[in-house]
Amino acid sequence: MLLETRDNPCLCKIYENFEIIFFEFIPEMTGIVNEWNIKDIDERVLAGVGGKYIHYKHGLITVSHQIDDLYIIESLKMFVRGEGWITVIENREYVDFIEEEEPDWLKNN
Repeated sequence: MLLETRDNPCLCKIYENFEIIFFEFIPEMTGIVNEWNIKDIDERVLAGVGGKYIHYKHGLITVSHQIDDLYIIESLKMFVRGEGWITVIENREYVDFIEEEEPDWLKNN
């Protein structure tokens, strides 16, 4: 069912590993993301504060099967309080992020 639907609910937990928990499935499943970089995530979704995890966010994920137990993330969105759903990966690639310039009041200090 995971491969047949888009935007499956999940929980993204990032510390030393990037774990994706699929809590809507019985039994609950966990996947480990390979070949990721914390900088790529942080540029798109700000890190949290406190607690064990750098990111602990609800997500929506679409995956496709590659080989054996390897899957490809087709798309991934993470929910950020106050901002809503932030797209992190689309069409198997990290989305372009908008680099925000420092406000003038901050530059002058």
